[in-house]
Amino acid sequence: MNNVLTREAMPFHYDGVFKMVQNEKTGEWISTPPLFQMFRNRAASQSEGGLTLFASSRNLLPLLGPDTISLEELRSLKWKTFTEANDAFGGHDLHLPLIVAHPETGADTFRIHEPWPESKCIAGSSKPTIVQVVGWSEAESDALCEKLTALLYDHRVVYRHQWKAGDFVFNDNATTHHTRTAFTEGHREHWRVHVN
Repeated sequence: MNNVLTREAMPFHYDGVFKMVQNEKTGEWISTPPLFQMFRNRAASQSEGGLTLFASSRNLLPLLGPDTISLEELRSLKWKTFTEANDAFGGHDLHLPLIVAHPETGADTFRIHEPWPESKCIAGSSKPTIVQVVGWSEAESDALCEKLTALLYDHRVVYRHQWKAGDFVFNDNATTHHTRTAFTEGHREHWRVHVN
């Protein structure tokens, strides 16, 4: 089981990061995320929480600088991640660029999965997701990931959506990350369609 089916908070991510195909030429496993998402809310929990947060690369990248890292340096880095296999994804080591060109516009887009240690997982409902900058020490990587994660949650970057039954949200999965805040009770039902 993964935390999509629980009421717990989720890490910032982009859909399809663990959707893998094997490159026929190199044998390397590569991520093949969908370009767009369409969400439809069928039933919104009336409890506290349950917001979906969307963080845009367009808003995040201008905030990079001396306190975090320059865009040029970020372009040169890769991140690695692993999550245990479940019914839908996981089980492969990934080495992915932190900055990629948007497949339609060519604009720089930021790509990462928020590090999600065991301490954030509710027993039996989800597995940790380990994230590290390739070639960096664990301490250096953790410090950069912490700064980049803080930017994802920054009010200048994030849009917070409180769902109402019947809402539709269309999202450019190539340029945004999203997450869900924890919620306490009640039925919640979202339908999601991926579009390439």
